[in-house]
Amino acid sequence: MRLFDLCVAKKLSGGGSGGGDSRFSELVQRTITTASDSNAIKIGEYAFSYCANLTSVDFPSATSIGEYAFSNCALTSVDFPSATIIGIYAFTDCANLTSVDFPSATSIGTSAFSNCALTSVDFPSATSIGEYAFSYCANLTSVDFPSATRIGSKAFFSCRNLSTLILRKRAVLSSTNAIPSQTIVYVENADLDWYSTAANWSEIYADGRIKSIEELPS
Repeated sequence: MRLFDLCVAKKLSGGGSGGGDSRFSELVQRTITTASDSNAIKIGEYAFSYCANLTSVDFPSATSIGEYAFSNCALTSVDFPSATIIGIYAFTDCANLTSVDFPSATSIGTSAFSNCALTSVDFPSATSIGEYAFSYCANLTSVDFPSATRIGSKAFFSCRNLSTLILRKRAVLSSTNAIPSQTIVYVENADLDWYSTAANWSEIYADGRIKSIEELPS
């Protein structure tokens, strides 16, 4: 096994940043531009963090992405068809990351996509959105979370261009600061009464920022 392969293998298995010779980490950070493994089912913590030239990844079988796994990388888009868990800070500070597709993910960790360039997100199965999950994603304008039932504090903090948030289930809101002041929240018409009195939502409802999905602009 080559030095490069050994480094990746150790980190894919969950070795983290604390184990092994630091030369392995340095080598990956300097040289890697693509990473793929059709058999890997877990991306370990810090596996590719600070890989400044990493632009493409392909891990079709990965079900779990560890904390800080791809933080500070040069990725522009990612697609993890099997991932169900996205760890804390997994993609934080990926300044070029504009599009993410996680059809199976049920949990989005704290600050998982903080300070990214996201314009498009796809999380049809996500039930839990962690604290600061999409904070400082200034390019987000509209998001749809059809399965979300929990939104953490400041989940969309400083998403200054987020105008539309679509929720298709009743979602517990940790605090009003999770929703930017300019954001209109569209919910199922049958749930409007629930949102009008639900904790933290009632204040947003009173401001006229919770509307029926039927009112969504075409």
